[in-house]
Amino acid sequence: MSFPRLRTINGAHLALKELDPSTAISASAIRRLVKSGRLPAIRSGNRTYINLDILTDLLEHPENYPAPEQKPELTQGIRQVVV
Repeated sequence: MSFPRLRTINGAHLALKELDPSTAISASAIRRLVKSGRLPAIRSGNRTYINLDILTDLLEHPENYPAPEQKPELTQGIRQVVV
């Protein structure tokens, strides 16, 4: 049984830098992938953990990780309060 290599976003960025010192992927880019839902993440308190193997697979084969469907914004305005 192998355990996933979980890293914080900054830790994942440093690991990518070790693999490729001239990488153009920044910690902000990883955060955007998590926020968009393309990169699954585990949140624990204030920290966000990602699987380093999934991140590298996403970067090598982006076609295997489609962007999630966008939910329509529900902007209907302020509801009337009846007293």
